[in-house]
Amino acid sequence: MTIQNSAAGNWLTAPLVAVLFLWALLVVLLGMPTGIADDWNGWRQADTQTIALNYAEHGVDLLHPRINWGGDTEGYVETELQLYAALLAPILRLTGDVAWPGRSISLIAVIITLLLCFRLIWQRFGPVAAWLSLAFLLSQRGMVYLASYIQPDALSLMFYMAGLAAFLRYADSGSNPALLMTVVMTTMAALIKPNALNLGIFQFGLLALTQRERLFGWRPWLAWTTILVLVAAYYLHARQLYLDYGNTFGIASGGDSKFPHIADLFKPGLYLILLKFSLHWGVGLPGILAGLWLLWRRKLDGMLLALIAANIAVLLVSLRYTTEPYGSHYYRFSMILGAFLIAAAVAATPGLRSAAGSRAGRVMVTLVGVLLLGWHLVARDTLEAPSHEVQIAADLRPVIPPGSLLIIRSPAYRWDARWQTVNNFEDPRTLYLLKTRGWVIARDDAGEVPVSELADRAAFYVEPLPAMNDAALSNWLANNAMLIHDGAHGRAWQLRREGG
Repeated sequence: MTIQNSAAGNWLTAPLVAVLFLWALLVVLLGMPTGIADDWNGWRQADTQTIALNYAEHGVDLLHPRINWGGDTEGYVETELQLYAALLAPILRLTGDVAWPGRSISLIAVIITLLLCFRLIWQRFGPVAAWLSLAFLLSQRGMVYLASYIQPDALSLMFYMAGLAAFLRYADSGSNPALLMTVVMTTMAALIKPNALNLGIFQFGLLALTQRERLFGWRPWLAWTTILVLVAAYYLHARQLYLDYGNTFGIASGGDSKFPHIADLFKPGLYLILLKFSLHWGVGLPGILAGLWLLWRRKLDGMLLALIAANIAVLLVSLRYTTEPYGSHYYRFSMILGAFLIAAAVAATPGLRSAAGSRAGRVMVTLVGVLLLGWHLVARDTLEAPSHEVQIAADLRPVIPPGSLLIIRSPAYRWDARWQTVNNFEDPRTLYLLKTRGWVIARDDAGEVPVSELADRAAFYVEPLPAMNDAALSNWLANNAMLIHDGAHGRAWQLRREGG
């Protein structure tokens, strides 16, 4: 597809600023969760906020992030580079444990991402394509989600978008500064969320399909090697934290696996789930229709094919999460793909470009975008379902002092039978809400041993519903602990320590 030279126009206009401001205002007023731990991804927010609070208390150390489910140790954990938490920590040091600073960082990162995407599409496909793509992005449920949650995905997407734009400049011009910017932005995106490495697939695919002669030079290979070395060095360090302290988010070792088994790739039902979630969270129906239109018109160029390949790769590599509702954030890259497919379809269809560029067309696009956004803002309320882990924390505040050491039963299992893999079961929500630390034991850790072996180090054992039907554990608790709470959301015992 011929690239349009639209860079001469002024893309940063008052209407664009006004639209983004109004969208951000709607997200703040209508799109925010009621609480950090109350929604279907509450454990991710609770962990991120906890790491930031620990940075605020102990000082920011990007190489040693701390969680609160590491028992009575320092709580160092194998996880991604916690730049998001590091940016959040100084604010929380002043404000205390509140939600708006983290949400503000996410919202700002999304706004910058939208500006970068709008500018790039304006330059390559023209202003009408840029506005239609922006309308699509602003109406996407996934974009509202990224802008309103305390998690690092929006920050990673911002660097991802900057890295994509920088590499396109390099592919067009061979500019060394653009390639250097590519290295910096891609590395940052992957350090914050390693699945952003799919950007490397896009970069290689773009050159292979459109600028093959550049693959015979040393510069892109040096750039990719540098990215991989820097990312690998950090995650090897993170792995060492797991080996030393036993805590992991399952990034480089330990914990669960996001990868499917080979047999899973041959299950048609999983691809139907991918399509369903892509419609809800990623490329969207407008993006899919635009892609089919381009395919029929034979207008899918090398850039779009490379971007499609990169997105397919990240969805398949993380199939265990991308086919589950709690993996919606894995579709954030697909929203960028949807925007580019729409832009390319507009640029390839003069009639559509003219209609959408008319005053009536702009009004229609705006109304559809507002209606879609309104539906997403209303629909997000259905994602909030306070769990027993959240509700029991409110019940236990009068009887468990902040700073106590707990043993707490997780709702998650150590072994995922469906995917035949170990599972990250360490739910941090109750610990976060009670402002305590401790050990999380899995739902399938049966018998008294998981509790008894920690009883001399912990003060309380907490068991949110559903209750364990475990005779051995019940007998041990009857002889070694005192029931201090038995309510609608679970039970709690004070442990009798030896010599106490």
